[in-house]
Amino acid sequence: MSCLTGDFECITANSIVQGNSYVTVLPGDVALRIEDLELTATGNPAPAAGPARPLPPVSASEDTDAQGFVGIPEARCNHTNPAVAIGQTADSLVVVCETGAGRYYYKGVRTNDGAAIEIDDPVPSGDGFTATNAGVQYSISSSALVISEGSTVLAEEPMLQYWSR
Repeated sequence: MSCLTGDFECITANSIVQGNSYVTVLPGDVALRIEDLELTATGNPAPAAGPARPLPPVSASEDTDAQGFVGIPEARCNHTNPAVAIGQTADSLVVVCETGAGRYYYKGVRTNDGAAIEIDDPVPSGDGFTATNAGVQYSISSSALVISEGSTVLAEEPMLQYWSR
């Protein structure tokens, strides 16, 4: 990718690969996005992780697990990435996921029409996260999902269910 705005023009290469393969990152590349990657351990196993964190609560209307909303890929972490925050409003489902590299990404879906968004690199903010896409901010916390552009609030949805680690 040549930029992080999420625009189609940022994609410099796009391939579907099966089996073993490799990626060359060039000096002008700003980011690399790989989906549905399964790593196979070689050599010494990684040290055991700390105590297991509790799974998120099952929401009133949707099942959740440690990766987000079960059966809803638009509000679920990719393959082996754990959720660090999961929220449900009357109109939206949102999840913030952590990559194996210690970075985050935000996924959200509007439930009435299925409109979905995925944003790289949200930043921790209070008890939640703020993700920015082309000047629009998506802030999630235990109290609300707030979508704003500059000082204009585009939507404010009270949080019905919220879990964070």
